[in-house]
Amino acid sequence: MDFDDLDDAIEQRLAEGGDMPDTFFEKAPRACCRKSEIVTAMPLCERNAMIPLARDAKASKGREVTLRAFLFYGPGDTVESLSRQVAAAPSWLELVVHEWPGHGLRKEEQPCADLEALVDDAFEGVAPSLEAMKAGGQLEGAPFALLGHSIGAQLLVALARKLEWKLGVVPATVVVLDRAAPQVPLFSEQGEELLKSNPKDLMKAFKHDVWQSGEVGESEGAKALQTWTEDLQRYACCTKELGFHKFACDVTVIRPTNNSQINELAKKGSKYRMTTVRLDGSKESIQIPVQSDVTDVEQVKESLASIFGAKPGDLTVVSEQGEVQKDNDTVGASITVKGISSFKHARHEWQHPIGIIGGGYRGIKTAAVYLKANNSNIVLFDRHDQFGGDAWIDAATKHSKIQTDLAAFNIWFGADFATSGDGGFGRPGYDTWYTRKDLLDSFQRFAEEYGILPYTRFNSDVTQLDIVGDPEDHDRYYSLTVDSTHKPKKDPITVKCSVLYHYGGSYHQNRIVDYPGQDLFDGQIGYGMGAGFTFDDDRMKGANIAILGNGAFAVENVRTCIENGADKVYIVTRRKNLASPRVPCWFAHQGPGPTPGDMILKLFKPMYELTGMGDPFSYWCVVSNKDQTHVTLSQSSRFGIGDATFIFHAYGKLEYVHDTLKRLTKHTLHLESGKKLENVTGIVKALGLIGDFRFDKLHKMTHRVGDMVNGDFRRVINIDATGMHATNFTTFALGIGVANFLRQWQYLHSNPHVYYRAVEEFGLLGMMPVHKGSKTQPDQPIYVTNIQYEMNASIIFGGFFPELGVFQEEDPAYKYSLVHTMHPIDKFLDECTADWDKYQKLFKDQGSTQEYIKYPYNKDMLQGFFDEYSQRVTPITLKGPTEEQKKALLDKSVHTRKALDLASIPALVKKSSLHKSCKGDPYAFALAKSVHADRDRITASSKGSATDFDANQFDMWSEWTSAQCIVEDVAADSSTVLQHPKSWEVIFASLEKVKASVTSR
Repeated sequence: MDFDDLDDAIEQRLAEGGDMPDTFFEKAPRACCRKSEIVTAMPLCERNAMIPLARDAKASKGREVTLRAFLFYGPGDTVESLSRQVAAAPSWLELVVHEWPGHGLRKEEQPCADLEALVDDAFEGVAPSLEAMKAGGQLEGAPFALLGHSIGAQLLVALARKLEWKLGVVPATVVVLDRAAPQVPLFSEQGEELLKSNPKDLMKAFKHDVWQSGEVGESEGAKALQTWTEDLQRYACCTKELGFHKFACDVTVIRPTNNSQINELAKKGSKYRMTTVRLDGSKESIQIPVQSDVTDVEQVKESLASIFGAKPGDLTVVSEQGEVQKDNDTVGASITVKGISSFKHARHEWQHPIGIIGGGYRGIKTAAVYLKANNSNIVLFDRHDQFGGDAWIDAATKHSKIQTDLAAFNIWFGADFATSGDGGFGRPGYDTWYTRKDLLDSFQRFAEEYGILPYTRFNSDVTQLDIVGDPEDHDRYYSLTVDSTHKPKKDPITVKCSVLYHYGGSYHQNRIVDYPGQDLFDGQIGYGMGAGFTFDDDRMKGANIAILGNGAFAVENVRTCIENGADKVYIVTRRKNLASPRVPCWFAHQGPGPTPGDMILKLFKPMYELTGMGDPFSYWCVVSNKDQTHVTLSQSSRFGIGDATFIFHAYGKLEYVHDTLKRLTKHTLHLESGKKLENVTGIVKALGLIGDFRFDKLHKMTHRVGDMVNGDFRRVINIDATGMHATNFTTFALGIGVANFLRQWQYLHSNPHVYYRAVEEFGLLGMMPVHKGSKTQPDQPIYVTNIQYEMNASIIFGGFFPELGVFQEEDPAYKYSLVHTMHPIDKFLDECTADWDKYQKLFKDQGSTQEYIKYPYNKDMLQGFFDEYSQRVTPITLKGPTEEQKKALLDKSVHTRKALDLASIPALVKKSSLHKSCKGDPYAFALAKSVHADRDRITASSKGSATDFDANQFDMWSEWTSAQCIVEDVAADSSTVLQHPKSWEVIFASLEKVKASVTSR
C-alpha cells in the first residue's frame, strides 16, 4: 500500500465514522519539529467564516506574532463573548476563536450534526492558517497552541489528531478548561437518557441559571436555553478511549474549584429552600432563598423593596392559594407580590442621592440613565440657567456647529435609548451637522423626554465638598455646599450625596498667551471661543485674518471667518495637523468594528490630493511601516472635521503658515522665521483650552485612578481627553465613549459588591495606572488627562468586569444601524455635495475665476472601501443593515439588560437585610439542596457527588500526553471559568513558555 492508498483508506474510514487504526498512524508522515526561533514574525492568519473576527474586535495590526493560539469554546458560547480576551492578548500572541455553526456570527447556518462534524468544521477553519507551518512551509515548525473549554476540549483532542495526520503539525502546548480527561463522560447513562427524553428537566438541574432565564418568557432567554440544550444533545455525549491520541507537549488543565462546593453546601444548607416570587399581572418571576419555617413576609417585603426601589408598606404578598399574607406569616414556596412593576433595574439603595455636577451632555445623560432604570434618587446641579454645560453655553460661539455627523454625537446614543423614551435611532428633526442653537434645543428635548427637570437645580454652583465619615467606610457620604448663581443671590444650601458624578469639562477656558506688540496691531485680537472674538461685524468683510493654532477650534474658526465675509485666512502653526473630511468620519462611525488607521488615511487621500493638501501619510503625526499597511496617528489635538477646510484651501481662501508668531506691529505678524504676514486686520487665538482648576480645589485632588477622583470609586469623572493617539478608529465623537462610561458606572454603583470583589479578590487598584498631572501639558489641572492615559486605564479597568462585555458586544451592530438609519449613504453624499457647492457658489459670487471642483467622493469609490473593510474587519454593505437586523439588535439589547438585571439580583438579595445573619451564600445553600439529588443522578461523578466531574478525573489528562500535565485550580465555576482573570493569567503564562523568538531583529 502506497501513501495515496493509505490516505484513501483513512478518508474512507473517517467518512464511515470510524477512528484511525494505530497501524495507520505508524506509517503517516511525521510532524515537523517545533522551532523555538523563527526568522520573521508570523503574519496574521486569514479569517474565514469558521474563525471570524468579532464585530467589535480591534484590528490586530502592530502585533509581532510569535505564537498563534486557537480557542474552542463550549456550549452556548460565541466568538463575540470572548472579544475582550482576544483584545487583551499580549502583543506576541494572536488568539483565534472558532465559531460553531448556528452560533453568534454563524447563527444563520445549520448546526453540525455531531462532534465529528464539528471537528471537520474546525479543521476547515484553522487548516489554512497552519499550512505554512507544516514540513516545507514558509513557517515550518512555527509554534501554535490549542485551547479548549468544556466540549471545546473534546473537540480539541480530535482536531489535534487530524492536524497531525493531515498536515503533520503538532501543538506546542495545550490548555483545557473545565473538562475531565476525554475518556470520562459528562453525563451518566440516566443523564444521557434524560437529555434525550426531557432536556428541560436536565437543564433545570445541570444549568439552572440558563434554565431560569429561558423560563422568564423572553425570546432571547428561550433561545439561549434552546441553544444550550441542542449543543449538549449534539456534542456532549462523546468520549474518546485512552490511546485515541497522545500529545507530545505539555497539557495545562484549569480546574474550577467552586464546582465542588455543591456537595458541602447541600449538607450545610438543609435549613434553606427556594421561594418563587411572581409579580402580579406579569410573567416575571425570580427565586430567592429563605429559611424554612423562619423567614416571614415582612422580611421578604423589606428585602424586595430595597432592591427594586419600592417602599415595604406599599407591597402586598399573596400566597399560592390566593390569600393576602400578614407580615408575620411564614413565607411560602411560591408567592405573588403587588406593588413592584418589574424585576428590572435591581440595585443597591444608597442612603443619600446620587449627585451629578454639570448639566452638559454627560450630566443630563447620566440623569436619564438613572431615571430610565427606575432610580429617581438623583440630584443634578448646574451653575447655568439651562442645559448645555460650559462647552456649549460658554465655550462655543453662536456660529458653532458639531463637526462630526449627528449620529455619533447625538445624546440619544445607545441601544438602550433606542428602546426607551420616544424610541428609535436618534430622534428626527435635526440637521446632520446641527448648530449650537439646535443642540441646546435637543438637550432640552432630551431632558423633557426622560423627566430630568424635577431633579435639576439650575443656578447652583457646588463650591465645597466634605467627606463625612471614614473615606474608606461604605457608609460615608459627601456633604456639598451649594451656592446660588441666581440674581438676586440666594443663601447657600447643604446637600448630602452618597455618589458623585462630576463633569468638570476640558473646555473651560482659553490658554492665555500674550504677544509683544499687541497694543500696536491696530486690529481685533481675541480668542476663538465664546464671545472672545466678534466674527459678524463689518470688520470681517474682505479682511485677512490670522488664526494662531491648528486644533479643532481653529478649524471651526476658519469656517466662521469665511462665512462672515473674510477674504483670506492664515492658520499659523508650528506643525500642520491632519484634518478630516466628512466622509472618512462618517465611514468610521458606520463601521461595526474599528477602521484601521491606514484605511482612514486612504479615505483622506482623494480630498487631500484634489485640494492641494499633500499626502496625508507624509504628515508629521503619522507613523507608518514601509508598505503603509500599519499606521499610528498621534497628535496633541483632535481632528478638525469638515469639508470646508479643503474647499477653502483649494480656492486660496485658506493658507497654512508653518511658523510661530514672534511679535506684532500694525496689521503685521512678524514670525520666528523672519517672514511677515501683512495686511492682517484680525487675529484669532486658538491656542488650546485648559480645564477648570476649581475641580481640583473642590475635591482636594491629588491624583486620578482611571475615572476615580483620588481613587474613590464613588466620585467619578468623564472628560474629553486631550490629544489623539490611535491605530484603529471606532469614532471621532463622544457618543460611544460616554455611553460606555455610564453603562459601566451605573452598573457598579448599583452593584457595589462587584467593584469590591474586583478590589479585594483581584487587586484592581494595584493594577491601575495613576495620573498625578500632565507632563506634556503642565498648565492643566490634575483631572485633565491625555488620550493615552484614558485608553490604558479604560482597558485595564474594564478587564476586571467581564459581565459588562455584553454592552460592548452590542455596540458594533448598533452604530452600524444608527448611522445608516440617520445618515443613509445617498442622503449623506447629497448633503456633503450641496455644502461643497454652496461654498463654490459663494466664491464665484465674490468674483473667483477658479474652475468648478467636483466633490471627490461618490458611491462607486466608496464601494471599494466597503469591500476592503469587509475583507479586513467584518462584512458591511453600502445600504447598511436590514430592518430585520435592526430589530434583532434592539430585541437582543432589551434581553441583555434584563439578563444582567436578573444576574445581579442574587448578590443584592444576599447583601439585603433578609440574610444579614447568614454565614455563607444562601443562594448556594438553597440551590445546592434543590438540585443536588438530581445532579447526582445525571452527572458521571462518583455516587453522592453532584459535581460535573471528580477532582481526580482532571488529573487523568496526564495519560494523554508524553510530556507534563499541569493541573491549575481556579476559584470559579463552570459558568465563569472561561472569563475569569486568573484563568487567563494561567493561560497566558502557559503560552508564553512556548512562544518563538524572532532571529531577524
